[in-house]
Amino acid sequence: MNMEANIGSSEKNMNNKMTRGNNEDKNRNDLMLEQARMLYGTLSKQYPAIMKAKDAAQMLGLREGTVRQWTAKNIIPHKKFNGGAARYVLTELIFWLLSQKN
Repeated sequence: MNMEANIGSSEKNMNNKMTRGNNEDKNRNDLMLEQARMLYGTLSKQYPAIMKAKDAAQMLGLREGTVRQWTAKNIIPHKKFNGGAARYVLTELIFWLLSQKN
């Protein structure tokens, strides 16, 4: 096999691996989106779209103090309002929770 054929073969293998990697990422994202939809369908009946720390803690199965600590350390997604009150958006928490599995 000549050098050009060998390089072409290597490039083809690399492209196949990259395509396979992109497909795996797409499949993972599709799965995460489907899981998020299912969770939202269930959780939106139990929790408001925008929550206080107490509700967020209950939804995540954590203590309220843990949620507040994680908020202070920017570990958990939250929104700060005038006066410093933190609120938690249900959809952001769902995606954050699902991303922690990976």
